[in-house]
Amino acid sequence: MTFLSKALVWDDYLIGPFSLVAEYSVLQEHQVSRMFTLEKSEFPTNLDFTSMVFLVRSELKVIKKLAKFIKKAGTVQKSSNIPKLYVYFVPAVSTVCKKALIEMCPSADNLVEDFRECAIGAIPLETDLLSLELESSFRDLYLDEDPSPLHHLATTLNAIQQMYGVIPNIYGKGKYAKQLIDMVGKMGKDAANSEWNIASRFDNLFVIDRNVDLITLMPTQLTYEGLVDECFGITQATVRLPADKFPNTGQSSKTPAETDSGKKDAKDKKITLNSTDELYAEIRDKNFSAVGPVFSAKTKFLSAKMGERYSAKEVAEMKEFVAKMPHLLALKQSLTTFMTIAEIIKPLVNNDDFLESLEVQQSFLSGVDTDKIHPVIEQLIARCEPFEKVIRLIALQSEINGGLKPPVLTQYKRDLIQSYGFEEIVTLNNLEKAGFFRTTPKKWFRVAKETLKLFVGHAEDGTPKDFSYIYSGYAPLSVRLARQLVHPGWKSIQDVLDAMPGDRVEAKQKVADHLRKRRNSIGSTMSGSDEPPLVTLVVFVGGVTYSEVSALRFLSNQEESSTIFYVLTTQMINGSTIIESLRETMKPSIL
Repeated sequence: MTFLSKALVWDDYLIGPFSLVAEYSVLQEHQVSRMFTLEKSEFPTNLDFTSMVFLVRSELKVIKKLAKFIKKAGTVQKSSNIPKLYVYFVPAVSTVCKKALIEMCPSADNLVEDFRECAIGAIPLETDLLSLELESSFRDLYLDEDPSPLHHLATTLNAIQQMYGVIPNIYGKGKYAKQLIDMVGKMGKDAANSEWNIASRFDNLFVIDRNVDLITLMPTQLTYEGLVDECFGITQATVRLPADKFPNTGQSSKTPAETDSGKKDAKDKKITLNSTDELYAEIRDKNFSAVGPVFSAKTKFLSAKMGERYSAKEVAEMKEFVAKMPHLLALKQSLTTFMTIAEIIKPLVNNDDFLESLEVQQSFLSGVDTDKIHPVIEQLIARCEPFEKVIRLIALQSEINGGLKPPVLTQYKRDLIQSYGFEEIVTLNNLEKAGFFRTTPKKWFRVAKETLKLFVGHAEDGTPKDFSYIYSGYAPLSVRLARQLVHPGWKSIQDVLDAMPGDRVEAKQKVADHLRKRRNSIGSTMSGSDEPPLVTLVVFVGGVTYSEVSALRFLSNQEESSTIFYVLTTQMINGSTIIESLRETMKPSIL
């Protein structure tokens, strides 16, 4: 047995977030000798380690798997070398989960040495994007009314302020935004003064509830990255695609949990999606229709550069070409990978069903046919098209219209139950409770659309001047609010803000004069090129889409921009994943 060697047992979902923080080699340096997963592994019979550490989320569905795994320890022959068991809850210890574990597996009370917390905080998915990766945060908040994600967000914001200074200007929209801001303020007052003696890096904090802007979730994301997420699902900055589509691009790297946890599905290739790849950084935020010219230009550039090897005659010229080779080969690899992904996506977005759904979305966003039963939605239901696809259209219609007339909603529900079965009744109730369907009229969107210019009929996709290109005409409401906040300010849209759902919050935190930036007021503009831009942290309570992040990047990268935006969220989402999280199919009871 290796001295002080450890075995890690993973909650499968946590493998992705932790791999962004610590690679397998780092774990090995800390005496981790073996890996298992709760989902695929059996309790080992070869106990060649001194301790077994379980990393699990504080969720009952995970605790059931943990109890089942620990029960298997009883089938292993008892001896003096049984390892010590430690359970680490991510992100915090849950008394309810501890109690549930002991009830499901009484032996755990004796087998588990200690229950501890592993507060990893926010995971950096990108240089400008942090996520708590709380998979069920939207459901917890807006369906179950469980405020625990707020506590984790507040703790993270507190840590950010300890590292980067107090954020002087705080703004929020929504019920949970107000609660979060109150929690952050209380934590700041309770902290010792020495903890905050750091110059302010951020000028503004903008917190927005996800249910303030449900509209942006419903249309199909049309950026390159957004469509990858819509079609295949991006998880912790990676996507899995059919390996046979990438015959010559090499094998994806191993994940930490492949050791002792079952073979990885050889049919899938894992591809990392982040800005470390220069080509991906250039195309990810573009409308999908605009990536073709980029591929063409890069291909011509690569062809020209590779052709230089034939014209190099002098040793110095050959040496110069050889020095360029790694970068050129990396570009060739990237082009092959991302053009292949585009080829996989293209048939999906060019088919009649996709275009028909997109046309309905555009008509709703422009304010057409939002107050009556839509014939295309009826046809989609009758054809039993994917449930999430249909619900997104109905929810979009409901939100834009400020609610559906009772007869319209009743008819939609009747058609859905007839096509998808009575088992979906609970799901429909969940959707209504979470705010996706409503009959109480709240006619605020029309005014917001005109005031904030939320829909631009002919958005430019190639060289856009406005981020409405992201949805080919629709500018995300959440991003318009963030843009309005920094310039010219919210005073000019107070009537719109008051009409929108949720509380409006404006607060200031005291910052010592010597820790202040020269300019930290909302609505101020750059008076000189030597002044640093405003830095605004946008917090999404309940999740953010990749398209919203793209829109904020667009604002940050504008030449005339006086603001840089960073994003903190509870999870990465799209309309389908949120609806799936609220889905709760009834199962027939066995008599």
